[in-house]
Amino acid sequence: MKFRRVLKLSPRNAIITLFIAVVIWNEYLALKLKSFSWKTPTINDKNFPILIVADPQLIGYRNEPQFIGWLSRWDSDRYLNRGFSEAFQAVQPKLIVFLGDLFDEGVEMSSTEFDWTIERFRSIFPETASTPTIYLPGDNDIGGEMEPVYDRLVNKFQRYFSHVINSEITEEHFFDLASVYPMLSNKVEVINRAEDSKAKILMSHVPLVRSMNKGTNEALTDYDPDLILSAHDHTAEVYVRDRNSFQFNRYPFYDKINFVISPKQPIVEIQSPTVSYRMGVPNMGYGVLTLVNETPATAEFTVLWIPGRYPQVYMYIVSLIVVFYYLFMRLIGLSLTRLRSYGSKFLA
Repeated sequence: MKFRRVLKLSPRNAIITLFIAVVIWNEYLALKLKSFSWKTPTINDKNFPILIVADPQLIGYRNEPQFIGWLSRWDSDRYLNRGFSEAFQAVQPKLIVFLGDLFDEGVEMSSTEFDWTIERFRSIFPETASTPTIYLPGDNDIGGEMEPVYDRLVNKFQRYFSHVINSEITEEHFFDLASVYPMLSNKVEVINRAEDSKAKILMSHVPLVRSMNKGTNEALTDYDPDLILSAHDHTAEVYVRDRNSFQFNRYPFYDKINFVISPKQPIVEIQSPTVSYRMGVPNMGYGVLTLVNETPATAEFTVLWIPGRYPQVYMYIVSLIVVFYYLFMRLIGLSLTRLRSYGSKFLA
């Protein structure tokens, strides 16, 4: 009976129903249904879940057309906020790691634009205010890819994005944490050192294992990490490198991997995908690294994939075309009716 009523909907009501369905799907159901397939870590005393955010690249104010720039920023910010909030609730991480390229125009933005973007960043990722968080700079934040690294931007980034690790979390660490930024220098910065460390984790914005840079390879040899976390390429990949050579294997990442992290095992590097739909790749997601306090320590990595935004934008465009076409045809129909009415009165 209800199905027949749907079939008997007037064109106006059918179009209204269609548009409402598109909005509900795009703004709520698509992400919610996608989250049902996520493989989230088990919460217990042994597990230490880390939520990885790579290349959010908040849209700036200079490289967007002025008449739609505000809309682009608003839509991208909402996409980031909704995806991060859903991922945070699903994972309940003990640590959040931003692997660089927080901003898209960090190198060229003015001080005022920087302040505006900082405010947007904090509103997009509000959970960072109450959760231990590590921030790495990327080339879009401080330079280093097509331009030199700017000291003033390095200092500003460190001032506004200092690592936040409280004493309670530090006591739970059974691993060392360090970072390196090869585009600036190959100096390894130790962020946290555990009293009884079972693994050494090195974080970098750019991939390290495949690097041909002599300084980078020397830093890897000196620090000798067991696990590397990187980003930059916007896609998910895994590298495995033998400790006694520069040879490595490169694998695409699809679902989930489990492995041992130990000085006796090869070096594993995990490259996390971007979380922004503006990066020109089809798949976006938040990395989840779960470290398990065992002897030797083990790890599980997965990606919480999120829906693409461009297909949703296309759905909006098609829906709006249908709405405007209907309104246009209605307007023509009313105009013809009035003309006939005037013609009938004139002939009478």
